[in-house]
Amino acid sequence: MDDKKKLIVLAALFVVILGIGAFQFVGGGSEPPRATEKPKEEPTSKKAEEQPSVPNPQFANPLPPRDPFDPTSAVASLQAQQPKQPEPKPEPQPKPLTGKIEPLPPVSPSGLAGPIQLAPDKPAEPPAPKFVVTGVFLGEKSAAVFQDEQGNQKLVGQGEALDGDTRVVAISRNRVTLRQRGQTVVLTVGGEAQ
Repeated sequence: MDDKKKLIVLAALFVVILGIGAFQFVGGGSEPPRATEKPKEEPTSKKAEEQPSVPNPQFANPLPPRDPFDPTSAVASLQAQQPKQPEPKPEPQPKPLTGKIEPLPPVSPSGLAGPIQLAPDKPAEPPAPKFVVTGVFLGEKSAAVFQDEQGNQKLVGQGEALDGDTRVVAISRNRVTLRQRGQTVVLTVGGEAQ
């Protein structure tokens, strides 16, 4: 019996909600309240005086009233608002030079004054190696320890390349023989090239 009462209450609520929805949908009820009449507007000249000044009028110009159904009035009002571009001023013409200008002396194609002299060919000496021998290992596979200008050390065996241009040819107790660009260079342990 308790379930019957609950079912009846739910049905009644459903009917009430359905009735309110239908009433709203159909549009019944009283008319919406009317807007109160506005006081008559003052002339537009006084309104323009009351508007505060805008810091950047280029971006805040008020739009003039126009007829939305008349396309020619919109175009005319936009053209009236656009600032006129100033006419470009003609550039002044350079004045002709007067007086005498001395001619420049002739210059050779190389840009140097006078004849070009070439030095006689000398056999190029190989540059001194950038490495110092700091130690040697003698034995079946002899090797030498080289140190570059930055202090980095490199272990190079006999017959191996020290760098792109230099190869270790022979290693003895106090010196290392290198082949650099086709020429032989001998370095002593802890010293310079000989």
